[in-house]
Amino acid sequence: MSQPTLSLAMIVKNEEYNIYTCLKQVEDLVDEIIIVDTGSTDNTLKVLNQFPVTLYHYKWDDDFSSARNYSISKCTCNWILILDADEFIDSTLKYMVRELIKTKDFVGFEFEQFTYLSNDITPEFRIEPVLRLFPNHSSLRFRYSIQEKLICNNPELEFKHIYSGIRLWHYGYMQQNYQSREKYNRNLQVYLKNLLLKPEDSLEHFFTGLQYYYLHKYKDALNHIKLAIKYGSKDITYYPYFFTMGAAILTKLDLYKDARNMCEEAISIDPSIGEAYFNAGETMRNLRDYTGAIIMLEKAISSEAKNYYFFQDRSKTGWKAYSEMAICYVQLKEMEKARDALLKALNLKPFYSPLMVSLAYLYKELDDLPEAEKYFQAVYEQEFNRFSIAYELYEIYKQTGRINLAASILEKLYFYNKENPTLLLDIARTFYEAGDNIKAINYYSQYLEDFPDSPSEEIYLRRGVCFFREGLTKKARSDFNRSRKKNPHLLRKVFLDELVK
Repeated sequence: MSQPTLSLAMIVKNEEYNIYTCLKQVEDLVDEIIIVDTGSTDNTLKVLNQFPVTLYHYKWDDDFSSARNYSISKCTCNWILILDADEFIDSTLKYMVRELIKTKDFVGFEFEQFTYLSNDITPEFRIEPVLRLFPNHSSLRFRYSIQEKLICNNPELEFKHIYSGIRLWHYGYMQQNYQSREKYNRNLQVYLKNLLLKPEDSLEHFFTGLQYYYLHKYKDALNHIKLAIKYGSKDITYYPYFFTMGAAILTKLDLYKDARNMCEEAISIDPSIGEAYFNAGETMRNLRDYTGAIIMLEKAISSEAKNYYFFQDRSKTGWKAYSEMAICYVQLKEMEKARDALLKALNLKPFYSPLMVSLAYLYKELDDLPEAEKYFQAVYEQEFNRFSIAYELYEIYKQTGRINLAASILEKLYFYNKENPTLLLDIARTFYEAGDNIKAINYYSQYLEDFPDSPSEEIYLRRGVCFFREGLTKKARSDFNRSRKKNPHLLRKVFLDELVK
């Protein structure tokens, strides 16, 4: 009995940085690769030459379904797998695909798509089911120009969706990804085109507002959210989220009272929306109602949402709520509660440097230097050339008598910041204090060489002391004479300090 065959169908444009990884991962899984290019101007086509693909060209017409349907019309295998270039199937699960297509049932399989929203050490995800594996049948075609859905045109066939458990990792919308802005602009053009045909469609206005929000065009976003509310009604599933998104936009525009009113409206429609409670807490914190904000944030954490939609920020009912709560407790001078809230946030988002920085400063405020050092050190290990963190560790090491360790922190920082005279001088002074005369001499000399126009009387004097300590009296005398000509009182002060030591 012959095995079922599998086509990979993709639509691509300017994916030179993504397409290789995607195809390399699945080339041994599929029997043919159908690529429809919608107008690439980069090296995408050159990358495709490295794979056994069948390439077609399609003029982009702001309609994802049209391009999708063209791609699947070219497939010749029994089953079709849909992927985007910025996706890959979880490696431990990808061979399940070959098992799934052995079924005789007329079904499509949903994958669980995890969309990266950031590229930090513990990234945020947007999670949603997506139908990506289905039979090659003429009744199955995509519909809708954006957020396209696979529809069966023959109801008698009773086409069903089945959850497969396969994870799909999607990284094209990471905030730092060079393509993310281009994708939001592309989507925006499709929604704006749809609005020309359906100017009173609330969902089209809502998703147009979302694209403007992602592009940081908040006034445009607000205009469309207001139109979504105007043309919408409570029988629309997304309707309460029109208000939560409106609140988020108004907060970006510093219109906190209006944002709070939007939150109250959302909660009155659906009290289970945790994101609305978070937005309410954030606005109340900005209005300096810290106690009221904490109450709202606690409700966000304890809310039991019925569903999470792809545009929602799940972290607002988790670590972000605890982080906001910590800010409120700091304002109320309840530092221990602020610490506890930050620890809960960090438990939900481990190793996230902004949370660890906040904890470090909070422990410093509580005079708990060992804990402050622990969190500063954890951040430093991730971002060792970050000035403020390196200097915090430097000060802690100096306070606790570890002068050589303090100097080594600055030395490492200087390696990446060699044009900074203050840093160079701080290194020299720290080795001077530590009694490491040779290193102090080297850094003082480096300073005089690199920054000859800077005030130098103290530099010559300190370097002279180091020479003197090392028994190099001739060099010491030369530096002392240079310093004395510029500031004779400084020479007397430094020698008294040395006598005291």
